[in-house]
Amino acid sequence: MKPQHAARNPALIAIVVTALIAAAVPLLGAAPSQEVPTNAPTPKPSPSASATPRPAQSYARYLAADLAFAAKPRTPSGTSRVSGQLRAAVEYKFFGRNFAELETHDWNFSQTSGAIATRGYERQSALNTSVVGAGHVYLATSSLLRTNASGAPRLASPFGFGLEALPAFERVASISGSVFYYPDVNGKLATAGGPLRVSYKLLTYQLNATLAPPGMPAFLEIGLLGDHYLPKANAANGTTHRAFHLGIGAHV
Repeated sequence: MKPQHAARNPALIAIVVTALIAAAVPLLGAAPSQEVPTNAPTPKPSPSASATPRPAQSYARYLAADLAFAAKPRTPSGTSRVSGQLRAAVEYKFFGRNFAELETHDWNFSQTSGAIATRGYERQSALNTSVVGAGHVYLATSSLLRTNASGAPRLASPFGFGLEALPAFERVASISGSVFYYPDVNGKLATAGGPLRVSYKLLTYQLNATLAPPGMPAFLEIGLLGDHYLPKANAANGTTHRAFHLGIGAHV
């Protein structure tokens, strides 16, 4: 018979190995887990820089007062004085863009006849209304009246036509102006034989540079204005005015 301790040796060895493994596991700790790589979030593309949007086109409503300097006198013997003008205009929406404008020009002068010096003025008023327009530029009609304190006949014209560009107050700086032609400006001249009809053809013009600071209801303008009367019937000579002007105004 084999000795008993020889049969018990494998069982004893298994018990010892199991105990050693059980004691070693807490000491070694669990194997570190490997992190599963994750995809980085895709960066969102930054919005591309866009051009600064243009301000919306506004409707001009304004009142302007100007002083006119170095005006050409009515006759070669006259001396020009400081003159002026007033303008009021409104743009409105009615079957598209339209406008109406009232303007008055005073041409002041001193005139010498022999040893006598006199002061006079010529006042020219016009009502301008649009026919059709695009933006602030219009094809327009006009009615005109000219009075004076120089003894010349009062003149009027029910119809003139031309182009007018109003200031664009949605921008800091803009160009405006007008040119009108009146085919018949007429009046009555008192004579010994009775009233005599006199008539002229008339061209008026104006060019302005306007500066409107943002956020302010006031604006500045500088420019050139003038007119030219051409004799048409029973008129001895023509009349010419021209001047640089500088003024201020208010808009809403």
